[in-house]
Amino acid sequence: MALRGAPATKNMKPSFSMEREPPNQILSEIRQKILAKGIFGITDFVNLFNRYAVKGFLGRAETQWCLRENGQRLSEQETERIFKYFDKNGDGLISIHEFIEGVRGSLNTNRSCVVAGVWAELAPEGKMSTSELAEKFNLESSSDFKLGRKTGNQILSDMMSQIDQDCDNSVDTDEFRDFYTNVSVSFENDLVFEKFVRD
Repeated sequence: MALRGAPATKNMKPSFSMEREPPNQILSEIRQKILAKGIFGITDFVNLFNRYAVKGFLGRAETQWCLRENGQRLSEQETERIFKYFDKNGDGLISIHEFIEGVRGSLNTNRSCVVAGVWAELAPEGKMSTSELAEKFNLESSSDFKLGRKTGNQILSDMMSQIDQDCDNSVDTDEFRDFYTNVSVSFENDLVFEKFVRD
């Protein structure tokens, strides 16, 4: 389920970037709600939106419903502002890919290089089974494992379900990168993020 957005259409208003400033405060509120749910919060957020999407797009009502289910209590004006910002061609639909990108952001250069480098070491051919990938994880890096809250099998099962987006028991380059892009928002420090990836 690697998210892919649609390219801008010829109907997009040329003055869009000048007319509309990013709704940064609203996006920040959404991001904080996601972060409060833990490291997999953004992945759950993506899955929530995908459940209501049709061919990667959402209408106004579906977008509002998803935000409410995520715990947002936005006013009608805030909801309308964020929808209009992402409805770039004014057709009453927003791309999930573009919306998620707006919330989670993208990997900076340092983090992108770390993820690409680790994946190249793990899977030179660009793909590996979930069982092979699970064997590479350092369970001692998990506080849930060290404190006995979860078994190793539970932790690895949770992790693989988050990474293997299309549930085919294998992981490709896009899925690996998408997973770490999703969780990247939980790490303010590049060094801590790098340690998490390398573990």
